[in-house]
Formats: sequence, structure tokens, C-alpha cells
Amino acid sequence: MRNAGDTGVRFMWDMESFKPDFSISPVKGYISPGMDVPFVVTFRPSKLSQAVQYEGLRCFIQGSEPLRLTLAGSCVGVPDTKETLTFTCNVRERQSQTILLSNPSSEAWTLQPIIEGKYWKGPEFIHLEARQKEKAYQVTYRPLTMSSENKKHQGSIFFPLPDGTGLHYHLERTAEAPRCSGAISRQVPCRNSHTELIPVSNWLHRPQRFLVVIDMLKPENLESSSVLQGCSYIDVPSSAKKDYELTFLSYKEGVFSAKVTFLSETTGEYLFHMVTFKVMASGPIGTVKMSTAVRQRVSSTIKVDNPLPVPVTFDINCEVPDVNVPQHFTVPV
Repeated sequence: MRNAGDTGVRFMWDMESFKPDFSISPVKGYISPGMDVPFVVTFRPSKLSQAVQYEGLRCFIQGSEPLRLTLAGSCVGVPDTKETLTFTCNVRERQSQTILLSNPSSEAWTLQPIIEGKYWKGPEFIHLEARQKEKAYQVTYRPLTMSSENKKHQGSIFFPLPDGTGLHYHLERTAEAPRCSGAISRQVPCRNSHTELIPVSNWLHRPQRFLVVIDMLKPENLESSSVLQGCSYIDVPSSAKKDYELTFLSYKEGVFSAKVTFLSETTGEYLFHMVTFKVMASGPIGTVKMSTAVRQRVSSTIKVDNPLPVPVTFDINCEVPDVNVPQHFTVPV
């Protein structure tokens, strides 16, 4: 709509007369002198009909007679499926495919596809020039839940064409188990407690509580000389990320590997991390200083703690020939 006058005017469409099959936007506004205002007319027919026509739709203009508009459309049934697009990806990842569209007419088209299916998205509009061939329209699949062999995700996309026909594509998808969210490897000295922060992401727009399951892979069972533990649950706000504290401690050298799974008991969805700790020999705990005159004996004591729930016998070795120590030493619980 163009204002060819010298003063600005307000306008407002009679929206009730557009219902139920048409709508227009913007409904009301202001046009400055010499300016244009584009309108978007949307056709959403409520029933099948070869000819849908609305005449005399009024637009009230400030200080002038109403302008009138006539709209016509055609509502046809959904055509047979032209093609089935099959998607396969891991849950919470993305996969895209393209649909090639052509415009054989002598006028440009602007199409608004209708996408049905929870996890598919695509551009709201696609523009095709007159007689344009094979323009790509990209459809993206991002599943938030896993599917099963007996229950695959289903959807469709429909391109209504200006000539009253349309293109219909069936969408089918398989969402496989999630990939590992991250592999963590650390070197930790013996007898030193280490806290590892594991990032946990919430992919939903609502808070989630995750059950934490720790599965030892190597060795299969932890001895009492090693500890790998954390809280049983973690709460993560909507669409956010939170660190989970995993504590590790070992009194023996070796390699310890575990799978840490964060499971939503409500939906059955999960994510997991792989953690590996390589326990290295630790340095000296302290220094014992001993001083005496030649050919005189002096003694010193060392306090040894037993952190385990069972008595521990230590083998003692000293490489200094002038220092005598017992070969074995037992520390009770």
C-alpha cells in the first residue's frame, strides 16, 4: 500500500471479514507521505474447495473512504508422497538433507512449506525465480529422544504451490544411542585425592535430574585401596550445563578406567563420559633427620597411618647401610 498524499495517515483492516480462511499482517499501522507498506496475506483453508473467494475486504483509512481487497484461493487434498527421506544420526546430533525444487512458471514463487514432526526444521520461506530449476531446500533433523526399530520417528513436509497443487515428502528417522560426551585422562600421584569436574548438559527446555551410574571398566572391581565416587544425583537447569564432581583416590599405582553415565529416569535418555586415571608413584612424604656422634646410636620414629578398613603389613627397605629398620611392619585398623 502506497501513500501518495502529502500527510501521513493511519490504516486498519477489518480482520473479522478475513476469517476463517485468510489473515493479513500488519493489521493496523501508519503510512508516512510517499512511503509503502507491504502486507503479508496468509491462506489457511479450513476445508477442501477448488474456489475460495473473499470480496470487498475493507481497509479503513484515516480521513478517507475504505479501500477494498479481493482474495481468491484453492484448497486441494494432500498429494501422494513424492519421496521418502530417511535420516539416521545419534540422538541430540544433527543431520541435514536437501530437497530440490523447481519453478516451471513464468512468475516468481515464494513458498511456505508446512513441516510436521517434532524434530525437523527448515527455513520458513523459500523463493524461486521464474523458470528456476533445482533450488535446494535444506531440512534438518535433530532428535532429542532415541528411537527403536519398531518405533521410528515419523514426519512430513508439504510445499503448497501457487497453481493449487503441492509437493509432499515423507520423513522417517532413526535416532541411535548417544556418542560419548567426552573422554577424560589424568595422571594422579598415589595417596593424593583428585576431584574431576565432568560437564553435564541439559538438552531440554526444562530442568532435569540425572541418576549417576559409575561402571568400572579396568579393573572390574575396585579394591579397598582405591576410591572413585560422587553424588548419586545431579540437577541441571533447563538448557544449561553443570559440573559434576567425581572424586578419585588410590594408594596403589595402576590404570583405572570407568564409564560415568548420567541417566534421566523420567525419559530414559542419557549421556556418558569415559574417565581414565593413571596413578603414578608419589614423591617423599617427608624427611627424617638423624644426627649423632661417630659410633653412637640414635633412634627416630615415623608415624604411619592406615587409611584402610583392614590391618596392613608394610615391607620396609632402606638403601643407607648405616640405618637399620625392621623388614616388616604391621599397622592395625
